Amino acid sequence: MNLRVEYEDLDVVGYDAGGGEIIEYQGQLFTGTIVQFSDSILIGEEAFTNGHKGGIQRNYFSNGALQDEYSVYFNRLEGTFMSWDENGILISETIWKDGESIKVIV
Repeated sequence: MNLRVEYEDLDVVGYDAGGGEIIEYQGQLFTGTIVQFSDSILIGEEAFTNGHKGGIQRNYFSNGALQDEYSVYFNRLEGTFMSWDENGILISETIWKDGESIKVIV
């Protein structure tokens, strides 16, 4: 089960070597997803593992449509970064490795 909490429910306990926050939830390093809402509409999701940002990150338009999706590992982009317009049309797709863009597809 993936724990989903809002940022306000978490504690920042430090910063890692890359400057990213180290997060705890109820005294334990946080593994799960931080969700962000605006006017009860989901606008963002950030995955964390063992207190560090890592995994799939998503941002949404105010109409609920997915705006972008990408993965972060060790404070670097990794894998495919995709962006859509408000109508759900893919507008960009880039492949990242170790924080560097290696191929632009769209």
